[in-house]
Amino acid sequence: MNLRKWQVFFAPVLSGILLGISQPLVIERFGSVPLDKTGLSGLLVLLAYVPVFLGARNASIKKAFWLGFVTSLIQYAIILYWFVIAMTVFGGISIWFSVFVLLLACAILAAYIASAFAVAKYLQQRFNWPFFLLLPVTLCSVEYLRNFIILGGFPWGTPGYALASIPVLLQSASLVGIYGLVFYVVLVNAAIASAITSCFAKQNKWQGIMFAAGSITVAFLLYGNWRLSSEDKTQLDSVQVALLQGNIEQGIKNKAHFYSDAILSKYQHMQKQALQQPVDIVVWPEASFPLSVPSRALSLPGLEGPMPTAIIGGVAYQRRGHEVFYYNSAFVVDADKKLVGRFDKNHLVPFGEYVPWPFAKIANKVVPGLGVFARGQEFKPILIPLAHKPALSVGVTICYEGVFPEISRDFVKNGADLLVNLTNDAWYGVSSAPYQHLNMYRVRAVETGRSYIRATNTGVSAIIDARGFIKNATPLYEDAIVTANVPISRDKTAYLFLGDVVGYLSVLFVIFALVIALVGKTVFTRRRPFKDWLLGALGFALMLWSHWHFAAAKLKWDEAAFTKDTFVTAFGFLVGCGALSSKPWGRVALLWAGALAMTLCTLIASVEGIIYGLGSIVGFVVFLSAWLRPVDRK
Repeated sequence: MNLRKWQVFFAPVLSGILLGISQPLVIERFGSVPLDKTGLSGLLVLLAYVPVFLGARNASIKKAFWLGFVTSLIQYAIILYWFVIAMTVFGGISIWFSVFVLLLACAILAAYIASAFAVAKYLQQRFNWPFFLLLPVTLCSVEYLRNFIILGGFPWGTPGYALASIPVLLQSASLVGIYGLVFYVVLVNAAIASAITSCFAKQNKWQGIMFAAGSITVAFLLYGNWRLSSEDKTQLDSVQVALLQGNIEQGIKNKAHFYSDAILSKYQHMQKQALQQPVDIVVWPEASFPLSVPSRALSLPGLEGPMPTAIIGGVAYQRRGHEVFYYNSAFVVDADKKLVGRFDKNHLVPFGEYVPWPFAKIANKVVPGLGVFARGQEFKPILIPLAHKPALSVGVTICYEGVFPEISRDFVKNGADLLVNLTNDAWYGVSSAPYQHLNMYRVRAVETGRSYIRATNTGVSAIIDARGFIKNATPLYEDAIVTANVPISRDKTAYLFLGDVVGYLSVLFVIFALVIALVGKTVFTRRRPFKDWLLGALGFALMLWSHWHFAAAKLKWDEAAFTKDTFVTAFGFLVGCGALSSKPWGRVALLWAGALAMTLCTLIASVEGIIYGLGSIVGFVVFLSAWLRPVDRK
């Protein structure tokens, strides 16, 4: 097989496999724990991209996209195979349809990631910039955007999480966060690919990128060793916690109102066992309390026996007129069994707990009651009382909220000294997902400098300290009680101040570079009609306005605001670049932008309100201006 066929077939396949197995991999036939118990397979991510990078080096834009697509398709098929288990075993869906949904989801993610390869190749051709230097920026930018776009984002399986099992490199998350780790991973791969290319070509063009990757690696290793060996001087106290893993079968949980007495009795019995030794806080998993609780309730019904301070997952409801709104909540109960606080899940699961904008009204007419949960409004910690110690400020994430780094960061910035996650990973079965999920909290703990404790229904429940080390991890699908002393760290990490600045700057760079590439370097010196200048300026102004207008809503993690901002920003980008471009494609971009805006806004206006009709008018103006634009303009 010649080199070209190797590039087309073996390179993306090899890269996809290496990326997939760099994350925790569980195959039920071989046990319920990851195949690599050491976690050293995470180091594979530092060379996993090399084959596909080499294959894409001299490829066209189209071929680079498809190389990236095949790589990511295989990568996510390995990482997300548990979709099939969740749908077939727990959802009752046929195996063939489940596999179809898995492949569709992987294809969507793959197309998204592959766009980074295409953009890097396009910028290389336009500016003659090194392809291997562009890849870290473009891949980091799409991974960062995947955190938000679309339907609230789905950043599962981001390559930076492979380093969660490499403690010395993981410590750098306290400086640059998960997207800084993504940038670093891609940079190392690009440096290796560049060195290999230069050696075969007998050129010396790789020293710059190798020096950058080497310098950062040395800095990360030195910093990691220092952080692991140094004493945490902010750790002045600790709390004794008990995590209850009830191992309630998912079929029973789905009918909790029928089995409420048995479920409540089991957890109270486990709590009684945990209290045989001194405990400050008892934590129950997500939705472990089987009864719905009124939002204004002063206590939880049915609790008996001795009670420490407890954090209990359950469902709260609130009546507003004829409507009832439900919340996936965590109740904070004091030793007198009184409710002293409540966390409501903010980042909901699309089409499960809520119906994303703008489909809600239509979906409720077709399937009444679909997505009945309302979302919380803030990420503020609660000061919870302890029997023999000062009150403790705690932030609680529910289900997969901890996957999103900005949520844990907001809790800590608002004063949380301890982070808690309540979840039910029973849907995943015996698969990689519970361990992949756990690894993400290792990164959150290091980013925020806080201990993270996790109580799950079926595992893995665990204590994670501020250095990312897992303690007292439970097996899958077993009843378990974890009792441990949890250090309270109040470290002020750089990430708390800087946030995901690496990802954000990568996105800004890519947008700016694309604008210059699309409209041309001579955009300000070329002569063009005033209406083109005006339309282009309005397009870019619309992008800035959108980012500003939806900023407040996005801080509250309003998924609808992210979706609206995405659409408006994309529209403004197409209009701005299309109007200022002197190429024929500019007219085509304006026609498509105008037509799509007219169509979508008209459809949305029929459901959401006439105000969206203004978007239809704007789209019509853009479409008309493009239609009247001369076709042969150069």
